[in-house]
Amino acid sequence: MQGQSQSTLNNYIRRIANISLHFQLLPEHISDDELKEYLTSLALDKNSPSRSSFKHMVYGLRYYFRHIGDNQRAINLPSLRGDTALPVILNRSELRELFRAPTLLKHRIVLTLIYSAGLRGQEVINLKQSDIDFERKTIHIRQSKYKKDRITYRCQHTCHAAYISISRWNIPISGCSMAKSLMGATVCVV
Repeated sequence: MQGQSQSTLNNYIRRIANISLHFQLLPEHISDDELKEYLTSLALDKNSPSRSSFKHMVYGLRYYFRHIGDNQRAINLPSLRGDTALPVILNRSELRELFRAPTLLKHRIVLTLIYSAGLRGQEVINLKQSDIDFERKTIHIRQSKYKKDRITYRCQHTCHAAYISISRWNIPISGCSMAKSLMGATVCVV
């Protein structure tokens, strides 16, 4: 069970339980044809919860088969290709409008920080004042995705605004309600 987060393993277990309950059998006793038919119906079903549900089903089964030593069945499961949707690219006027939208200064700074440093919502929420190095214009992101640390850079203007808000006006970045509301949003700006 190495290399997987607890929530990922829980998702795998739920999916394996679903398929086991559907067939009233453990996955290793379900034929390849039955598995393929079940996965196809799950992928094509309009009432199916989401693509990620299907993905967790396939990955969960793959993990399960490898765990019990049935590598051939793990390989025979369908491969999942990612969506090829391009990110939304905002022009300068759209960026200006985006950054002027928040009425509170703290929210403007957080939004600018998210954009300029390419931060995820959870990263902003966990950000501490000590993580921002104003001299080097860097942000130390701790225990981000896959529990890894990383350092990201930001532009001079963002550094200056963040420095003023934190140092002079004592505006805390972490715990900002705007950062929490952005948690579910995916903003791809290049």
